[in-house]
Amino acid sequence: MRRVRFGGATLKRCGWRPGHEVEVRVGAREFRHYTPMRWDDARGEVDILFYLHGRGPGSAWAEALREGDGTHLMGPGGRLRLDDEAAHHVFLGDETTAGLFAALARAVPPTAGLTGAVEGEGLPPDLFSAMGLPLEVLQRGPTRGAALLTWLDRVVTVDGVYYLAGHADSVVALRRALQQQWSIPGRRIRTKAYWSDHRRGL
Repeated sequence: MRRVRFGGATLKRCGWRPGHEVEVRVGAREFRHYTPMRWDDARGEVDILFYLHGRGPGSAWAEALREGDGTHLMGPGGRLRLDDEAAHHVFLGDETTAGLFAALARAVPPTAGLTGAVEGEGLPPDLFSAMGLPLEVLQRGPTRGAALLTWLDRVVTVDGVYYLAGHADSVVALRRALQQQWSIPGRRIRTKAYWSDHRRGL
């Protein structure tokens, strides 16, 4: 993973809120969507936590960035947002969701509960504790999303709002489990599929 800070006068007072994403030019004709983990309107600074999977133009671009490089960011925008009225928030996703969950977790009111887990391969176990966030890091097994489903069996909160993000098939499996096994209504499940094995640029 690599955390990169972008700065510029045009990034001031853009109306970003946690969960909003930006579109970034990563090549001559290639664009990718990323969710900032921090946005400072006053300073005009945006922090993005990139997962460097090494299998595409976005990952190669982020890994090659050096101090002083210029780029084009469009946005922010998007429909995913924190439920300000929820008494408890639960975040579930993979490596690509770390920045999103860091941003959402910091926006959770101090009176609300917060739990969650991120599944990945070789992730540092203190990825979130180093940020002061109560999210668990799970090591991925042979089946993508299985570790998240096992975690859910142990920690399910029937009165929470769930935020499911990352791999599309895992998002679908988690949503199905929440609705069918624990009767969580759809209005308390919020989803953001970042990528799929069969599609590019979700």
